[in-house]
Amino acid sequence: MIALAVLDVALRAFVPTLAIGDSVPPLPLVDQDGRNFSLADLRGDVVVVTFLYTSCGDVKECPLIAAKFGRIQHAIGDAPIRLVALTLDPQHDTPARLRAFGAIYGADTSRWKLATGAPAVVEELDARLGVTSLTRRSTQGFAHDDAAVVLDRSGRIAKIVPGNQWTPDDLLAVARSYAGAPVDAWTGLRLWLAGAAERCGGGGGAFTTAGALATLALIFGAIAFAFSRAFAPRGEG
Repeated sequence: MIALAVLDVALRAFVPTLAIGDSVPPLPLVDQDGRNFSLADLRGDVVVVTFLYTSCGDVKECPLIAAKFGRIQHAIGDAPIRLVALTLDPQHDTPARLRAFGAIYGADTSRWKLATGAPAVVEELDARLGVTSLTRRSTQGFAHDDAAVVLDRSGRIAKIVPGNQWTPDDLLAVARSYAGAPVDAWTGLRLWLAGAAERCGGGGGAFTTAGALATLALIFGAIAFAFSRAFAPRGEG
């Protein structure tokens, strides 16, 4: 069994992970209403993809992700944004199970698709979208990344938001920015600071209000110090 598990991990390591700017392949999926589609069919809209499975018992994982998506869908307004929750358990998550799960969180099928498909196809897509710690079902369920992947309107990966600390407001703001929809100034500033921190090697996790205020305090403090040095009285020679 150990040898088979090692072989499975080794084989799945050859699945090429997509990067920023890559197009998502048009792999066939099925939504909670039994309709066939692929992520490529959603081009023209910004698409936010996350990962879950219906039997997840950890309220801090899949149920929390679903609750966040439930909140986001009501705040989209008329922006061209779609949500997709891709199952990690295609052998058990039938369209009917996904529909029942989505109903708990008020999933609006016009905005939010819960997707499954053939196990090999779903596992390939999960892996290519960067769910690197996906494991086969065990008594503990699945261990997996809680990332959200944002696809731009041409179907290319625009942003990968790691971890499960992202807030609905911030994830929606990221999606709105790629959709050309307005973003409120404060959220936009926090996202800009988060991007700056990420580019400087500070990680790409959630950027909280407290973090934004602390960063702004450091920036303004540095500016004030520079001005005080520049305009300080100079001693007589």
